[in-house]
Amino acid sequence: MSNSSTHATKHPSSATVRLNKYKLGTAAVIALVGLNLTGCQAMATKNAPIAAKADSTSTVSNGIKTIKNIAYGTDTRQQLDIYTPADGQRHPVLIFVYGGSWQHGKRQTYGFVGKQFAKSGYTTVVVDYRLAPANVFPDYVLDTASAMGWVYRNVAQYGGNPNQLFVIGHSAGAFNVVSAVDDSRFWKTTGIPNKAILGVIGLAGPYDYDFRSGTTKVAFPADTTRQQVMPVYHIRQDVPPHLLVTGSKDRLVYPQNADSLQKALTQAGGNVERVQVPATHAGIVIGLATPLQSFYPTFNKVNDFMQRHLPTAQ
Repeated sequence: MSNSSTHATKHPSSATVRLNKYKLGTAAVIALVGLNLTGCQAMATKNAPIAAKADSTSTVSNGIKTIKNIAYGTDTRQQLDIYTPADGQRHPVLIFVYGGSWQHGKRQTYGFVGKQFAKSGYTTVVVDYRLAPANVFPDYVLDTASAMGWVYRNVAQYGGNPNQLFVIGHSAGAFNVVSAVDDSRFWKTTGIPNKAILGVIGLAGPYDYDFRSGTTKVAFPADTTRQQVMPVYHIRQDVPPHLLVTGSKDRLVYPQNADSLQKALTQAGGNVERVQVPATHAGIVIGLATPLQSFYPTFNKVNDFMQRHLPTAQ
């Protein structure tokens, strides 16, 4: 495998083909462990809060308040769910964006992420975004940025501290959050002060690969180049601290992607931490769930990073 910025994987074509298996990979593993159910148009209202949809729901169970089906935009895919400790206190905020080759996924599958971090004291937001092939780059990144902006402007009424934001993404979702925060083209649309983002966490993200062959090519315009879309080529100054997590058994997204991003962030003066966990591509995100943390210690690594970057005086 090459470490050069133009070769993110050993076999770029086969690697991009494998990314499509994520449709079955992560979702299937989540279902098997019983976590599936238990466990610039996008920013049209950038300067005004969007109220919860009429069909939004709010429930409290086991000390966690869950508010579902909140709209952050006008498209049916521009919705989010919030999980927060039901204690009436103000909490740090974690925004989670899932993966799925930019073609698959729904926030309901990842309720276990919201519940796990809410139990640990975070107001957690799980975000949907528009998918390919109907929507291609940069639509899903703009949606991620728009959702982040919505959270900053509105999360206080749901128990979150808007000045203590973390963002985390897995696979394609990691591409989304890194692009939304680190690329000034998207960051400037959020309306978030730079100091409000305390950290960015990327789980097995494809930050630097050739998308032009394989199944993920439908998620990008046909006339775009790698240099135009991959986040490693668009790192702004003053980026927040990053934690990049890779899996030693990941055969879908190779660690050279994180190598390239780490190099680019470091050259921009950023603070970057690297962690490798003994996990497959799906196992990295499954490790955020309580039952499998002893096998895939993702949660502990992520929580430790966030705790160290919170202000000392809460």
